[in-house]
Amino acid sequence: MSYKFKLIKTKDFKVGEAKHQHHIVAYKGRVLAINTLRWEGDMEHIKVEKDTVTITCEVDVLSRTETDGITGETKTYLDLMPKCGLTLAAF
Repeated sequence: MSYKFKLIKTKDFKVGEAKHQHHIVAYKGRVLAINTLRWEGDMEHIKVEKDTVTITCEVDVLSRTETDGITGETKTYLDLMPKCGLTLAAF
């Protein structure tokens, strides 16, 4: 399976000496994030081009909520991760 996303923005960052990227992408009207730190070992499945990001493996969408400590405003973000096959029911 292959998924193609419209690339909105890329930000480079480092963890220790390792270089990583955070991509903001769009898919069918939704904005999602792809953080290469979560994809370590699976980077051969991500191809970043000029205005698209293609993922050639199964993915999970993780919904995460963050609250601003100053304003109290809560925002929901969608992150893409490689599918791991685990469900809450397995525990």
